[in-house]
Amino acid sequence: MEGEPLRRSSFVFVSRRGDKVKILSWDAGGFVLTYKRLEQGRFRLPAFAEDALGAQLDATQLSMLLDGIDVSHVRRPGKWAPPPGAEAMPVTGGCFSRRDGSALSDAPVRVA
Repeated sequence: MEGEPLRRSSFVFVSRRGDKVKILSWDAGGFVLTYKRLEQGRFRLPAFAEDALGAQLDATQLSMLLDGIDVSHVRRPGKWAPPPGAEAMPVTGGCFSRRDGSALSDAPVRVA
């Protein structure tokens, strides 16, 4: 198993027949093993080189894999990027107001 198992990574193992999946991940107190077996069909794995031991999936791809969606046929739209040469809009402090017109405090707000 390559990588660090105690990080936020999950390791997915698919059976030879492709109808069973085991997911090994780390939780605060120990390893968690999740097992899923299909009654019909097989999991649709993404394409990767034959000599490769595996592939990296993000959380969305793993969710689609477990839902039976063929990840290799899914196309994501391109990510937005500002046009070349565009300047970033400066962020300035300010006073926000409520609907009734009263001012909110200028205290910093923590966004999680």
